[in-house]
Amino acid sequence: MELIARTCRSCGAPLKFQADAERVECLYCGSVYAVKFSGEGIGLRAAKGLDAVARELQIARLKEECRELEPRLQEKSREFETWKVTSILELKTVEHLRDQSRACAIGFGAITVAGGLFFVAMDVLLLSAITVLLGLLCTIIGLLCTIICMRTYHLNREKFHVLGQQVESDRVRFGVEMRKLTEAVAVRQQAIKRLVQISERT
Repeated sequence: MELIARTCRSCGAPLKFQADAERVECLYCGSVYAVKFSGEGIGLRAAKGLDAVARELQIARLKEECRELEPRLQEKSREFETWKVTSILELKTVEHLRDQSRACAIGFGAITVAGGLFFVAMDVLLLSAITVLLGLLCTIIGLLCTIICMRTYHLNREKFHVLGQQVESDRVRFGVEMRKLTEAVAVRQQAIKRLVQISERT
């Protein structure tokens, strides 16, 4: 069923109702409207307003709801700041490990090539079986260290990627939750303001 969105004429809060509804009540100020259909579309006609006592009760209720929502918003804001510091630190740590393992892989690779060339040159000059064995041993150790570092680099890179996605998902979630709370407080404050203005005029 299609939802229709309108604005309460009394307090300015959003009104949402189904297209086949006959009446709709504002959840913030209690005003009731009759839904009328015409060639120009769907409109609202005031069916019942609030008397002075009802307005005061509604203002008190809205203020109480604001008092309940504001601490939740502040707590969510503090939670977000703590999460942000922790997430940045964790990302930096994984990024450092990733870069460090890549540098180690490059370093061991270079040492392996240099060591192999050195012992090949020594073998040509000295024609010694010991230099050949040392050269092979150095090359094997260097290759093993390079492989281990490259493996570590790929694991850290994947971890950094997954962590980055998780951080972005959490950031969006925090944003949605804080926006909902902020909007809830703002709508109630606007409704209070409009109701007070109505009370002052009557």
